[in-house]
Formats: sequence, C-alpha cells, structure tokens
Amino acid sequence: MREWDGTLVQKGWWHSFKLPDGRIIDSVCVLKGLRNRLAQCPIPENLAGKRVLDSAAWDDWFSFEMERRGTEVTAVDCWDN
Repeated sequence: MREWDGTLVQKGWWHSFKLPDGRIIDSVCVLKGLRNRLAQCPIPENLAGKRVLDSAAWDDWFSFEMERRGTEVTAVDCWDN
C-alpha cells in the first residue's frame, strides 16, 4: 500500500486514462489492468440510450468508459484527501 501511496502522490491520479487525442495519462492503475477488470463484467460495448450511476467514482475512469460506450452517466463521490 505504501508503494501505491507514493506513486499516487507522484503521478496525481489513481486511474490511467487514454484521452480522445490518443495521449495516455499513466498512473497507479494501468489501462491494461483497468480494461481487464471491466472485461470481467458482462457489460456490453454499446450502451447507447442507457443510463449509469457511478457511485464512489473517485477520478471517474469507469464513468468515462461508460460514457464512451454511449451512456448518460451520473457520477458521485465524497472523498476527502
């Protein structure tokens, strides 16, 4: 856990992101791991017309991924660093 804490402080984000222009923001949780984690859930690639509530969204990786799949996302969190 201490390794993660140091990496989080250094990189500033918990989740990694791929931006629309293709740039990658690398952080504690790498994209390959995040995508693999999501692949374990039976969530279709096309979610057009659906709505998602992302509770405990933190820095919103899953919210952005659901939006990319076509959903309307409501993300909430209460986090105090």
